Amino acid sequence: MSLAPRKNTSAWAEKHSKELQKEIHKRQTSEEELNYKVNFDSTTRLPNKTMAYAILCEKIAEAQKTNQRLYVLSVDLANFKKVNKGLGHDGGEHLLEIAAERIVRASGPNSTVARLRGDEFLVSNFEDSETSSLAESTAKNILEELQKPFFIQQIDFYLGACIGVSLYPRDSSKADKLMRYADLAMYRAKEKGQNIFCFYSQSLSHIISRKQMLEQHLHKAISRDELTLYYQPFIKLGKELKIVGAEALLRWNNKTFEDITATELIAVAEETGLIVPIGEWVLQKATADIASINPPRSFRIALNLSAQQFHNPNQLQTAILTALRESGLQPDQLELEITENNLLNLGAKTIHLLQWIKQLGIRLSIDDFGTGYSSLHYLQKQNFDLLKIDKSFIKDIHLKKSNRVLVDAIFAMSKTLGIEVIAEGIESKAEEEFLRQQNYGLAQGFRYSRPVPLEPFKILLDQQKERGYVRFPSSKDAP
Repeated sequence: MSLAPRKNTSAWAEKHSKELQKEIHKRQTSEEELNYKVNFDSTTRLPNKTMAYAILCEKIAEAQKTNQRLYVLSVDLANFKKVNKGLGHDGGEHLLEIAAERIVRASGPNSTVARLRGDEFLVSNFEDSETSSLAESTAKNILEELQKPFFIQQIDFYLGACIGVSLYPRDSSKADKLMRYADLAMYRAKEKGQNIFCFYSQSLSHIISRKQMLEQHLHKAISRDELTLYYQPFIKLGKELKIVGAEALLRWNNKTFEDITATELIAVAEETGLIVPIGEWVLQKATADIASINPPRSFRIALNLSAQQFHNPNQLQTAILTALRESGLQPDQLELEITENNLLNLGAKTIHLLQWIKQLGIRLSIDDFGTGYSSLHYLQKQNFDLLKIDKSFIKDIHLKKSNRVLVDAIFAMSKTLGIEVIAEGIESKAEEEFLRQQNYGLAQGFRYSRPVPLEPFKILLDQQKERGYVRFPSSKDAP
């Protein structure tokens, strides 16, 4: 039996050859797309963490052959989560695209820029000197670019960043360790403040271990009754000094971490999310404490609000109403402080919450005023009651003309808007006298009293009730 030859064999072969080529091309395209998705970030079109690691390994291999040095930068965008919440998904994606473009531009030629996750980026490049000057100049350039306003949806938003730096071969010859060490240095930079960079050192490993232990202990702080509040008075300046209110400040009594500062405590609470339950505890405790000492009707107690507490408006509203109901304080005896930097990135929910707080009769104040970029629009629209001028502008104000000019401008603006002003950080008689002569009415600082527990604070109030004014040992003896 024989098979008959297929008709039009060449046409059949040509047809199936084209189909095969199409299938091969389709598979190649699919593989390329898959490879892109695996190795690149879809939003910024930069290499992702996987690709960044592979590229860094290649650079290390080249550096070993050519006896070169490398640097790795871990870049974390400041305030991105708050801004992203207000902008929505599309606005947040656009913001990341712009930030990525700025980082690439600031990093210079031959640098590899990657997006690792969320608001974190990585930059790597060969160092051209023994002094790490290129790493330092690149970090400075990136910080400068990211501090410029981002104009999105007809609004200027401000981010900033913190950067950690690790070096090959000084810190490690392994890509994963260099990335981790840069990350540790970045977290150290965040602890120090905003818009700064920090080089990795071996001591940071100890710091991170301490931080992990802090988190573990802080989780149990409320149940163990380790948290307490101290109170620092607000002083009305005049012929005699009078206490008109106080700020409640958190302290932690923990035998393992007796040396912890308030700044470190708040930073750990913020990063772990524990600031929300701790913030609710502060609301309940402070209002109950002040109600228990029967202050004058005009007295107000000020509390700091964390940006994280605004993420769940209903929860914060419930906490505020519960604190007022259980303590018996009137709404206008409660003053809630929001820092100027948090004010910059108000989302719609936050704005509505601030309006609700005002409608309830609670006072609103802006803390650390002068350190950010607040606009008159926000001050007018949100109807704030008080500005607290940051202590950095008050220190040696009688000697520094630039500080005097700025403070004068703030007071003039506040008077026009009908907003009260308090000067923070008064430490010397000269600073107090200057403010008194300029009729700057309210002050707070160590010259009068450090933050003290409730009982010593009650003694000060009782003294004022008897005399009509109060005298502080520090204010009598201070130079």
